[in-house]
Amino acid sequence: MLKSVRTPLGFFTLIALILDGWVMWMGSSQKQPLLLGAALALLALVLIFVFTIVWCRPHVLYHPSDLQISTINLIFPNEDGEFDVDTDKSRIEIRDNAGKKIFQFKPNLVLGHGGWYLNLEGLIAPTDSVSLYISTTDGQKWKVRAFAPYHTKQRLILDASRTVV
Repeated sequence: MLKSVRTPLGFFTLIALILDGWVMWMGSSQKQPLLLGAALALLALVLIFVFTIVWCRPHVLYHPSDLQISTINLIFPNEDGEFDVDTDKSRIEIRDNAGKKIFQFKPNLVLGHGGWYLNLEGLIAPTDSVSLYISTTDGQKWKVRAFAPYHTKQRLILDASRTVV
C-alpha cells in the first residue's frame, strides 16, 4: 500500500485517513459522540478536498515519472535556412480546455538532427492547448498556432503582427 503513495496529495490523503481512523476509534471506544462527529466531519472534508483537486488539476494525482515528455519537431518554412533561436525572447503558453491561460514560460528548445525540437514536460494535460512564440537572433518573430500537446510536428509561421515578445 505504501508503494502506491507517490505524490504529496497521496501522502496527505493517507495521513488524513489514518488520523480520521484513529479519531473514529477513540470516539467509538470511549463512547464520545463529539469525537465520532469530528471524525466524520474530517472524512467529509478530506473527500471534498480530494474531489476538488481532482476536478481542477487531475494531473497532480500522477507521479512525475508517470507523466510523459512530449517532443515536438518544429518545422520552419525554409528548411535549408539556419535559425538561431533567442530563447530569452521566446515563450510558450499553455491553456486549459476552456481557453484560460494556465502557464507561460520560456520554451525548452533544442537544436537536434532534423531541426528544432520543443520538449513539453508532463505538467500538461492532454486536453490543454499549447501556443508557441519564437524570436530569432536576427529579429524575426515566429509562432505556432494552438495545438494539442500530443501532436509531434508543428509548422512555424512568420508572425508579422508581433513586435515585442
